[in-house]
Amino acid sequence: MDEFLINPINDTISHLVLREGHLWGQKNITIPLSQIDRIDENTVWLKLDKQSIEALPAIPIHRGQVNEE
Repeated sequence: MDEFLINPINDTISHLVLREGHLWGQKNITIPLSQIDRIDENTVWLKLDKQSIEALPAIPIHRGQVNEE
């Protein structure tokens, strides 16, 4: 996981993005922060098992340009 979604209302992180699949069949699964058990130095531990993660909806994510001022 190297991406996250930000709630535009309060500018807080709402979800982590898990990219699943291969280059041509990739899908993005968003994991709510409430489903994070803990974060170690290089590992995110989830409260979900594999079947629960697979059941989460895949959503299109529109990656925009970052404007640096």
